[in-house]
Amino acid sequence: TAVWTGAEMIVWGGEDYSGYLNTGGRYCAQPSTPLLQSAVSRKTHGFSGAFDLNLPLTGTPAIECRSGGATNDYTVVLSFNANVSVNGTPQAAVTLGTGTIGSGGVSNGGMVTTSGNVVTIPLTNVLNAQTINVTLNNVNGSTNVTIPMSVLLGDVNGNGAVNASDIGLTKSRSGQAVNAANFRSDVNANGS
Repeated sequence: TAVWTGAEMIVWGGEDYSGYLNTGGRYCAQPSTPLLQSAVSRKTHGFSGAFDLNLPLTGTPAIECRSGGATNDYTVVLSFNANVSVNGTPQAAVTLGTGTIGSGGVSNGGMVTTSGNVVTIPLTNVLNAQTINVTLNNVNGSTNVTIPMSVLLGDVNGNGAVNASDIGLTKSRSGQAVNAANFRSDVNANGS
């Protein structure tokens, strides 16, 4: 087999009755567990809309600098390359750090929302100044998926510290409409 765009390409063939090599045919088989394509932390910024902070699947975790409000709520959205089911009990859990699956300060028992190839995980009571791991359990009955996310309120440049450079960057954007280039400076996610 050879890997091809997230699926296995299978080629079969062999020698036919006349001694000639027959290369046979090909088909693509979807893996039993679809591959995670992207993960984001999504927040709605008032009337400006929702903006996504990309959460890397490997390497250093991204820093979520936006406030989760009074109950420290966040939303992690995972996109796979094919439809998924989440069969774990619970479906998701915070496996490192302090936080809970749920919203409004209340646990929902680890329930997620699945729509085709997209899984939405609500988080609540996520403390500041930490890295959390959010684990999606038993995806398509075969594997767990873990997404790391650091939280440091006010770290608008994502360098791991809150200091004068964050203040300067935010001040330079004061009065601008919130957009994909500057949403990190809207730390309270109010849309301005």
